[in-house]
Amino acid sequence: MSTLPDHITPSGAEAYRTLVEAPGSPIWTHPREDRLTPAMRREVQAFAALVRTHPPAWHPGRQPAWLDPWLERIWGHVPALARRGPRPPNLGDITPTSRSDLAADPAAHVPDDIALDELLAYSTSGTASAPMTVPSHPVTTASYYPLLRHAASWIVDVDLRPDHLDWVTVISQEVGGYVIPSWSSTTGTLTAQISLHADRWRTPADIGTFLADHDPRVITGDPVAFDVLLELDPSIHPQLLVSTASALSAGLRERLETRFGAPVLDVLSLTETGPVAVSTTAGGPHRLVQPRLFVETLRPDGSPTAEGEQGEIVLTGGMNRALPLVRYRTGDRATLRWTPDATAPVLDDVEGRPVVVFRTLDGGRVNSHSVTVALRPLALPRLTLHQDGDGGLILGLDDPDGPDATRALTLLGELFPGSPIAVVAVPTDRAKVVPYSTD
Repeated sequence: MSTLPDHITPSGAEAYRTLVEAPGSPIWTHPREDRLTPAMRREVQAFAALVRTHPPAWHPGRQPAWLDPWLERIWGHVPALARRGPRPPNLGDITPTSRSDLAADPAAHVPDDIALDELLAYSTSGTASAPMTVPSHPVTTASYYPLLRHAASWIVDVDLRPDHLDWVTVISQEVGGYVIPSWSSTTGTLTAQISLHADRWRTPADIGTFLADHDPRVITGDPVAFDVLLELDPSIHPQLLVSTASALSAGLRERLETRFGAPVLDVLSLTETGPVAVSTTAGGPHRLVQPRLFVETLRPDGSPTAEGEQGEIVLTGGMNRALPLVRYRTGDRATLRWTPDATAPVLDDVEGRPVVVFRTLDGGRVNSHSVTVALRPLALPRLTLHQDGDGGLILGLDDPDGPDATRALTLLGELFPGSPIAVVAVPTDRAKVVPYSTD
């Protein structure tokens, strides 16, 4: 396993070693160090205070006070922005950016004053567009904890125990998906990302035993992973469940709350931005959570939507210092609504990324993220994968007759043994395609 950082407490180090070496632990594949320096930890603490004291706030037709100075500061430091020339005086005059812009040149969107040895790189799952690499930073990653704990405080008081495994992320993809133990210097707790697939454990029974023995207070995951967790039915008593990455159905929320007796935060979140907004009740609005993230909704032609009109969620600002976003089109849709007693709008009728689960011929499930990971070696600019009602697959590529098509068929054949797979051309009249779908 990795070398423990110097600042870990003696009790934390002992708890971490016990977690890693316990016979019933999963087969850890990607140990993670706490990369926060003392200065970074102070920044996370400052962000936690900002979240509590400065909630999102602006009035209809106006912008928050922080926005213009922030734009002025970052414009000349981000190559992709500096190439546009002088900053337009009004935010509405700035041409929106898209995922294709970021995917084409991720480095151009990183400020030139970010230390390269501090950068992190994450890969998107590809549920809303083509998979891409997203720059990030250790302070951004660590800041998820105070942000989500603050959002949770609206419905529950989460009490994390020092040196306990109290924050667990469950994953369900069949390939990829690192199994990670770590110790958080900002919470003082152990954290882990674990797979719910038996092949990541020494024996299948270890999954339920491990979860029951640690009984974590917070469990995060996507709806597919939570569905698998319900099937496993471990003896756990979480204080909070956090659903993210894709749309959560009202039925699954109800099943989770009934079975585990804990409230569910439904989080609208992107790899690029972190958590944007959360819903605490089924069918309820999504409340904005980031102090310095400005949200617009635009029509396809780029004009602002009218009151009560649904549009594409477009973001400026955000907590990811390695990726300052300026009018970034998310691909998600919602209605921006103002309430009389609110300091900022809420998002209604959110259409997030749908859960996409494929089936193998023997009835097994294949998470769309597994498809992304399996095809990642090909570095395909665009792809689509559709499964019809009979289980057949249709793979769309820009060059269906090229060598990548042959390799893609081989890789998909390993995920879907025996399933018929046809290869077609991705439509050329659309820059953005929905990569995954099923009947």
